[in-house]
Amino acid sequence: MLQVLLNRPYKQAVALRLSGRQPDAPLPSGGGFEKVLQQALFTALGRIALLKAAASGPQVEFATHLMRVLALSHEARQQATDFYASGRQARTDVLSLASQLVRHTGMQHDLLTQFLKSLGEAAQLDGKPGFPERILLRDVGEVCGFTKQEVYNLCLAGIALENPGCRGGELDRAYATLQLSPGADARQIKQAYRRLAAIYHPDKVQLRGDSASTLQITAGQFTDLQQAYELLRGARKMRA
Repeated sequence: MLQVLLNRPYKQAVALRLSGRQPDAPLPSGGGFEKVLQQALFTALGRIALLKAAASGPQVEFATHLMRVLALSHEARQQATDFYASGRQARTDVLSLASQLVRHTGMQHDLLTQFLKSLGEAAQLDGKPGFPERILLRDVGEVCGFTKQEVYNLCLAGIALENPGCRGGELDRAYATLQLSPGADARQIKQAYRRLAAIYHPDKVQLRGDSASTLQITAGQFTDLQQAYELLRGARKMRA
């Protein structure tokens, strides 16, 4: 429990940076948690590269991009590179590192969501993820407390269904934002939006007495929900 409570400002700042909502969010010291995060993230990225047989190119560029997002020092970059190389060795236990990350964040922390999304993005860089990458994403997601459906929504929804007549990838992301499968009907879309809006609406967050940092995060999430709902409402010709 103590590990979950430590370094909260750092965890919140990293989540904001990884999500792209505040790419320049100030990063306080994360103490020993910084290594826990970096080891879990870059080792998993290395494993994805191994599964995709991609030693260089887009995979390495993406890992380098995340090093910049996390504002790693020269020394920390070298260590992250070592973690990446370790992930490319089949004997390295990626899931135990993900489990260690969970012990420091708590289940389904916003940072875990961004962690899993980053892995999903890496799995798609060189084309549609194959079966081994999907299994890895599912297993890591399960360790992080996500259901199979949630892993699909976070990592795979944007590529799993093609719908060229309806801005396919954009619609798939909208369904994923509302935590729905692409086949959801109008009633399910409305119910999902109302349920999530009740959680992330800024007024609801303020009533709960959450911190200013949490308010910033949920405000961005609420905006995403609104945009996703309006996109689906227009595409499905739903009444307000």
